[in-house]
Amino acid sequence: MIARDRLAAAAWEADQHAHVLGESLADWHRQPAPDLPALESDRGKVRLVDQLLFRFIKLQDVMGERLSIVVILSAAKDLTRRVIATPHAEMLRPLASA
Repeated sequence: MIARDRLAAAAWEADQHAHVLGESLADWHRQPAPDLPALESDRGKVRLVDQLLFRFIKLQDVMGERLSIVVILSAAKDLTRRVIATPHAEMLRPLASA
């Protein structure tokens, strides 16, 4: 898979998590729990908080583990193409093939 495809896949996955996270936050704002005991006694609210936490963590994972790596590799390939004529080009070649 080329970097552009990996970037598109990672961006799509991040968008999916962000979308569900946004919906869950909207649900929370419509009916927030007034305090911790009220939250703990309402299974629906506990599930909603679980969903918020899960999607936030997944969004962080995608951003940190996939999206940023693809962006860095893509930038490295672009940089390598631009400096091919410089004395340091040989050091950058391994990044271009990643």
